[in-house]
Parts: sequence; C-alpha cells; structure tokens
Amino acid sequence: MRSIRLLCRLLMRTVWASLVGACMAAAPVAIAGDGVASRLGQLDLADLLDIDIQTASRFSQKRSEEPSSVTVIMADEIRAHGYERLSEILNSVRGLYAYTDRLYEFAGVRGFGRPEDYNSRMLLLIDGIRMNEPVYGQGSLGTEFPLDVELIERVEFVPGPGSAVYGNNAMFGVINVITRKGSDLRGTELAAATGNRHTASGRASYGRQFENGADLLLSASSFGTRGESLHHPGLEALGAPGGTVRGMDYNRSESAFGRLTFEHLKFEIGYSSRKKGIPNAVFGTIPGDSQSYMVDAQGFAALGYERELAPGLEMALRTTYGAYDYDGNLPFDVDGATAYSDDMARSRWWTAEAKFVWRGWQGHRLVFGSEYRRDQRADQYSADRAPRVVNLDSHVSGQTWGAYAQDDIALTERLTLGLGMRFDHDSHAGSVASPRISLIHQPDSKRSVKLLYGSAYRAPNAYEMYYAFPGAQKGNTRLEPEKVDTWEVAYEQFLGDRLRMTASAYSYLMKHLISQETDPLDGVAQFRNASEVRARGLELEVERVWDQGGRVRASYALQRAELAGDGRLSNSPQHLFKLIGTAPLPVAGLRLSGELFGVSSRRTAVGTLGSYAVANLNLNWRVTGQGLEFSLGVQNLFDRDFSVPASQDYVGLGIDTMPQLGRNVRLRAKWSF
Repeated sequence: MRSIRLLCRLLMRTVWASLVGACMAAAPVAIAGDGVASRLGQLDLADLLDIDIQTASRFSQKRSEEPSSVTVIMADEIRAHGYERLSEILNSVRGLYAYTDRLYEFAGVRGFGRPEDYNSRMLLLIDGIRMNEPVYGQGSLGTEFPLDVELIERVEFVPGPGSAVYGNNAMFGVINVITRKGSDLRGTELAAATGNRHTASGRASYGRQFENGADLLLSASSFGTRGESLHHPGLEALGAPGGTVRGMDYNRSESAFGRLTFEHLKFEIGYSSRKKGIPNAVFGTIPGDSQSYMVDAQGFAALGYERELAPGLEMALRTTYGAYDYDGNLPFDVDGATAYSDDMARSRWWTAEAKFVWRGWQGHRLVFGSEYRRDQRADQYSADRAPRVVNLDSHVSGQTWGAYAQDDIALTERLTLGLGMRFDHDSHAGSVASPRISLIHQPDSKRSVKLLYGSAYRAPNAYEMYYAFPGAQKGNTRLEPEKVDTWEVAYEQFLGDRLRMTASAYSYLMKHLISQETDPLDGVAQFRNASEVRARGLELEVERVWDQGGRVRASYALQRAELAGDGRLSNSPQHLFKLIGTAPLPVAGLRLSGELFGVSSRRTAVGTLGSYAVANLNLNWRVTGQGLEFSLGVQNLFDRDFSVPASQDYVGLGIDTMPQLGRNVRLRAKWSF
C-alpha cells in the first residue's frame, strides 16, 4: 500500500497546486454543472432510452437493446437528492434495499441480502474497473468507497447474472460507476458540508480539457462525524451501561481521485482511507472501549488504451493494479482485564484485459475478449498483543483466467437474439462456464420486450476458505463456487416523451450457497456449501416528468427468496415500495426533492422484524449565473426507530437485530469557478 499512498499524496498535492493556479488565473472558465453530466440529467425520458449504456454487454449500445432491465441514476438526480454515499444512490433503485451493521454498508437485491455478506455477490466497477478485492470479495458502498459521489456522472445498475461477460462476483447484478470528465467541470469546484453529530466534510476538484484534447480531472475529499449512540438490550449483557454505547460510532475518511485522457490513452488513480469506531461489540469486543476501531484503505491505478483498428473493429486494452488493507484494533475482556488483539488483511492484485468489438458483419454485433487476474497477496493475520500469541497467519495467492464472447444477431428488423458465453479458470475454485441468452423484440421505437436467461457464479474468497481462529472458526479449502441460474421477462414502454413504464418478472435458482454453520462435532463455525435458494419476484416502475423540471418515480417489488428446507431467507423483505420525486419551487434555481421508502417485515436469525417506512427530504438551490449551489437535506425525516437483521457475528452475542441511523441533517455549499 506504500506505493499507492505515495502516488495519492502526490495526487493530492497536485490537486491543491492546480486549484491555487486556477484561482490565480485570469482566463474565464465556464461554470461547472453546465457540462454533459448536468445536461444528461434533464433529458426527456424518451431521450434517455437512446443513451448508450456501457455495462450490460461491455460495449456501448442503446438502453432498449441491452440484455437486461437497466437502471440509470444520473448526476442531476444525485445532486437533487443530496446523496452522499453510493449506498444511498443504490437504495433508490427498484428491487434494492440498503442497510448497515454500523461498520459497513450493504445492499440486498431481489430478496437476497445475507447479513454477513460483504456485497460479494454483486460486482462493483468504477469506469469498468473491478473494485471487489480478493480477501472478502467486498464491494465498498459507504465512506470507504474510493470515490466522492460528486464525481459521478451516472450509475448504471444491471440486475441479474453478469458472469457471461464479467466472470466472478456478478451473480445478482453489476454496478458500474461512471465518472465525470474534466470538461464537465471546466474549472474548479470547492465544496463543504456540515450536519448534526459534529459532521463535516470538504472537497476540492479541478477539471479541464486542454487545447490538445487532453482531459484532466483531479479531486480530494475528506469526511468526519462523531456518529450517534447505539442502543441495544444485548449490549448491556456485554458490559455497556443500560445497553447504550456512546461516542464510538465515529467515522473519519479521506479520498483522492485523478483521471487523465489523451487521444487513445486513459489513466485513472484512486485512493481512500477510513477509520471507523466500533460501537456494536463485534466479535465479542468490549463495547464502548475508546481503542476499539477498524481502518480500511483501498487504492487502484489503471492504464487503458482504446482505438479503432479497422472499420467496424474496436480494441480496448487495460491493465490495473489494486490494493486493499484492513486493520482492526480489538479489545477483549480476559479475566476482568482488557487485552487487545490485532486483526489484519492485506491484498494486492493486478489484471490485464483485452476486449474487441466487431460490427463488420451485417446483422451482428460481436464482443469478445480475455482477462487475466493475479492475486499476488490475500493475507490474513490475527494475534493477541500481550503476551504475543499468533492465532492466524495465512498467506495465499492465486490467479484467474477468463475468455468470453457474445454476439447480438438481428433476426429481423425488430427481433434480436443474443448469445453469450464465458469460461473462467480459478486456481482455487476450478473451471466455470457462464452462458447467457437473450431475445429482444422492439415493436416500435418506444417499446421493448426482453426474454432473458443467464448463469453466474461466485468463487469462494480467501476469508471463507482460510480464516481460522482457535475454538471459534476454521477454514474450508474444499468450498465450491456458488452458482445461480436466472430466468427473466422484462417489458418497457414509453408513452410520449414524459411517461415510462417498466415491468419485469424473474425466477432464479442458486446452488452451493456458501454459509457459515456450526460443526456439530466440535462446535466450531465453518463456511460450507450449505443449500439451495429459490426465488421469484415481480418489479414494477413508473416514471413521469414535466416540462418545468418536475419528476416522479414510483416502484414496487414483490419478492420471495427461500432457503431449501428452512423457509424464507433472513433479511429478505417480501415487499419494497419507493416513491421518489423532485419539483421546482417558485424561486429561480430552487427545487425540493423527497423520497419515501417502505419495507415489509423480514426474518432474523431468531424471529421477525416488523415493517417500516422512512422519508427523506432535500432542498437544493442553484444560484443562477453565480456558480454557487446550496442544499439542506434531512435523512429519516421523522426520526423513525427501525432495525435490520444482524449477521452471525452478532447473533452469538445476543444481538440478532442492528439499529439503523436516526434523523440526520446535512447542510452543503458548493462554489464553482
């Protein structure tokens, strides 16, 4: 991680130097927000149908032609609702539900949201660059995500299996975060925010497109909060007075990002570091101990080259280096005295990939390519500090090679058949084939019907295979990859330029689910290929826009996921309802945005949690012609007290539910010049 940190320190220094130079420059620049990201956010719904989507097939094509029911969240919507974390953006997507264990943030999809999952069953990308690391398979969605959400042009979410073109992790969906260009900023942005619970954040960004065509974006951000108290009756038995822990939900993070494109080359670098207090006694730590915390650091650097080799033939090459560090400082009560343990993970990986798109055959669009990933390190370490006793010292490496091809065949002018296949070989999990078939019928330019089938997989990660702690957990190197087969029918229709309706019905069968169980022979926990999961569901969405800039989006998801022989999955609500809207107010540049989320009851490890509804509001004021923007947002407007199911790490401690955050007030200001 030292090399990544050094690169990012240089990046942050470059950011500040660029900002100072920009402030002193006399040449006028356009106000940020008038660029592509803003214009895209205000297109008619019918125009959004024609936006090129990059994620589902790994090449740009119209939304109506994608072999999936894609959701796109634009920068304008992100700004209108005042989203601060990727998890908040995803929570607005139909069929998804976000939650937290007060250490990390997670997203369930289509009834599958295992409390102990680290988002390893969805693939997370930044500009197509894989972010899931090899120790936990984690896709970070909270403040540890290595990108400020203000740098996002749009988020593309592709539900369903994506392994036919992406391989590992893409079981229930692919999240691709597309970043803004320097030309979108065309100058400098300074932003600051404050809120209750001693929350403060800041960002400095600079973007510019030079006369030679080079496009540069540099940004640095920081965030800090004291957090709120955590109350749970189970904490009292662990030593927390009255079951309440105060002052330990703090969160301090920083991130930096840079992007440079010139002609056929693109270079991107990102880094984030987060220190998070532990308020919830995870692993049985002493609740409320001031030295109880976790640190996550993630960095990446990617160099890509794209060009047209011949008429109809495009090539894209890319190599990426990634790093992830985790450090836990964990206090335990040993015979009435406090003893500390060090818990660590270190991962380093690099990838090389080549992709080709061929449009030279009439009636065909063919994409094919190959990827190689080398996990140089996937290390785990745990030791008691005094006296020094090493409980775990695991060092593993591995590699994955994959090749894929997909052909979209125009059977008629309105009917397209898609055939795709990917073959992966993992040094730990063996060989896996992932097919995909789609049949898309477009009766006219505003209607599409899609019949979809796909298979996807997730290879067991280093934590599941090799983590072992004497008397508590043991490894399992015989784990098989999880596999899922999904069938779906989707329908989308536009009525004029202002109304869109989407409906999809799906069914999936998941085999070899990896789940933590207790070995009856020795009472020690172990990850095993436990059972099958069967699910079916229906998703409906209606969106309406008005000429004055108003927009309303309503969605409903009916989903039922069941574990073979055990009934409904835990943390799997049967009903999800979302109402999301924004409307201009009489004052120029002022608009009000709101959200209402309804979640039905769901099963925990030992019982059932009731349903709840949460409302959010955000007031945004963009001062016309001044480059100034202000917003005031309130999350959980009515301070609703609600919880979600807790993972097995907490259930054994007598904590089967995890309280979620209460009312949160945010005041932000941004200056673009």
